[in-house]
Amino acid sequence: HFRITLATFNSLVARLSIHPAFSSDAPNATPVWKQIAIVLWRLANSSGIRVLEQTLGISQGSVIYFTDRFLKTLLDLVKERIKWPQGARLAEVTHGFEYGESGFENRKLPNVIRAMDGTHIPIHRPSKNGIRFINHKNFYSINLLGIVDHQGHFIFIHVGEA
Repeated sequence: HFRITLATFNSLVARLSIHPAFSSDAPNATPVWKQIAIVLWRLANSSGIRVLEQTLGISQGSVIYFTDRFLKTLLDLVKERIKWPQGARLAEVTHGFEYGESGFENRKLPNVIRAMDGTHIPIHRPSKNGIRFINHKNFYSINLLGIVDHQGHFIFIHVGEA
């Protein structure tokens, strides 16, 4: 189990396959979709590298290489999506997480610049593709992921399938 939908997987493959880290003219190169699938399987199932080697016939070195390339590419692409506070704003946000807005609330969260959490929003079973909305607790829901600053203002929201 990859813990993502096929649509999300295909979107990820499309996005990563055009990144320079995945461009290869080697005639026997492992296809990008397969590299990503191997990495996702490894991360989603906490399978050891030996298990992947034995199950999929992929060398341990290749699994490590695929994983490193995948993670480095994601870190490179995250810069397009996530903007970190800089300068005075960075000082304000870290101070806010540690001491609160007034300076009298001691939150004791030093060196924090964002807070993130997620939840399942219960829904009725959709008439189409209902199975896609069943979560791990066996009820229909939509995922909500939120990232907030020190004041509780949303910086990023993602709503999607369970």
